[in-house]
Amino acid sequence: MGSFIIGVTGGIGSGKSAVCAEFEKFGITVVDADIAAREAVVPGSDGLAEIVANFGTGILMEDGNLDRSKLRDIVFDNDAKRTKLEAILHPKIRHLIEQQLQELLFLDSRGHWVTWAEDELQYRERQRSRDASREAGMAT
Repeated sequence: MGSFIIGVTGGIGSGKSAVCAEFEKFGITVVDADIAAREAVVPGSDGLAEIVANFGTGILMEDGNLDRSKLRDIVFDNDAKRTKLEAILHPKIRHLIEQQLQELLFLDSRGHWVTWAEDELQYRERQRSRDASREAGMAT
């Protein structure tokens, strides 16, 4: 079977994190947009600097981190401000996700996406395949 990317989507509380945790148990790499969104606004990042430039220093906590609740209060009922925030963050989040995917995948000479597995994961999969073959042989 070739490599593929699965997108896990859903509303708040729909079980996305639980599904991703199950993937991780099988050694499947998870690229999480929520984590990328937090990385996009770490102190010293361009994302946080741009947010501060547009929404003021009042959205920062004393330690320089983004005060998400203050920013949420500003943009929640204001479509123009929310749209501005999304215009700042979405390209940065997308870029971080694309970077993570490019670390996992690359294009071969034919233009196909290729990925690789760590040695331990490859070993476990070979072992699982051998075990399944043995069991199938015993059943006949």
